[in-house]
Amino acid sequence: MVEPAASAHDAHRGPAVVFLSGRITCPLAGVGRRAANASNRLVIDDPATEVTVERTTGQITIHDERDCAPNTVLVDLVWLAEGIDAEGRRTPFTVHLEVTKTGHAFASDLHTHEPPGMPRHRVELEPFEIVAVDGVRRHVLVNFKRLAAVAGRQPLSRRLAMALTTTRDHLAGVTQDAGAPGYRVVDRSIGIGALGRGLLLVRARLTSLAASNAPLIARGSLAEMLREGSWELSLEALTERWLPELVKRDLFLFGLEEVPLLAPVRARGLVAHQVLAFRCGAGSGEVRLDGATAPLPDALEVARAYLEYHMLGGMIAQALRG
Repeated sequence: MVEPAASAHDAHRGPAVVFLSGRITCPLAGVGRRAANASNRLVIDDPATEVTVERTTGQITIHDERDCAPNTVLVDLVWLAEGIDAEGRRTPFTVHLEVTKTGHAFASDLHTHEPPGMPRHRVELEPFEIVAVDGVRRHVLVNFKRLAAVAGRQPLSRRLAMALTTTRDHLAGVTQDAGAPGYRVVDRSIGIGALGRGLLLVRARLTSLAASNAPLIARGSLAEMLREGSWELSLEALTERWLPELVKRDLFLFGLEEVPLLAPVRARGLVAHQVLAFRCGAGSGEVRLDGATAPLPDALEVARAYLEYHMLGGMIAQALRG
């Protein structure tokens, strides 16, 4: 279930995906129906968890009184943020918070997903404070100081994790005709490893479906191409290690759990070499699983959210920005 942006003193129960407005203009503003500044995504997993949002103070309070199994996920929050250099140039990145609970103890993991060399002369994002409440126990999980510290620097552990990410550009040395259907705007495999060795997990492609896309491709605006063109965003599983559970989670995050065509993916994730794709153009959309398709009116909304909030989607968007 996807809910509209929260108003002051609003409350939400899971399962829910809620977009909160903020000071950041989304990188793909103008694509789909979501507001240009609906730049913070709050995900609540369970009906037992209630989250209240106080827009005037920037406080988000998580209420959960359960005695939870180890590492039960309660809330997932992603901020769209910008790193700004001394000349005022802006680079999009994300800040990601996952709140879990074991027994009656809350825990949080707060980190960034960002391109290499991201500038930090100044950082902008919505300064939320996150509080967790269980009965009379109240825990401040993220205050403004912690949020600024995490957004303002990338710790060594995250730099090492990025160094262990391996990619393969399938367009290197390839000549294409932008006026031909099937033109691949992006075609990359991404995995784990270093020094050109490792395990590739997924292959992502953004493909033009119409010759009329050529002027949009030449202008290089991802937002314009998605909004006005005809295209397909596809994900191919290259292994069944790690990826299946992530893809099943993605179906919930992007509002796809109830699509009948995707029932096998919901049950077991993507199997090796299976392709999940979203197509949009001429005001219509559809989802594709290998050779089968089904109508998906919100294909543009799904693609925008994927490219803005998902770690892999962010890599695709960054590839287009160069």
